Amino acid sequence: MRGFFDEAVYGLSDSAKAFAIILFTDIFVGFHSPEGWTVLLNGIAKHLGLPSQENFVMLFIATFPVILATYLNIGFSDISIEFRHPQLPHLKI
Repeated sequence: MRGFFDEAVYGLSDSAKAFAIILFTDIFVGFHSPEGWTVLLNGIAKHLGLPSQENFVMLFIATFPVILATYLNIGFSDISIEFRHPQLPHLKI
């Protein structure tokens, strides 16, 4: 499974990878999509046989996308710095 995923990702052009990243972050990190998160969380709760908790869903929607966006921004910043300046050891985090 991992080999298939690696082959699929590494086989994409840089433009396709950028498009996939933007699409993923807009769908799951976009602050404009609380309805999508609500549907996803309620579907998972229903699949697991749990009752839907409106307070948990709203708290999750208010915090998780922000944390995920921050993590992704920091991660991509680190990758881009190391990619652009691999010879500068003081930039490595």
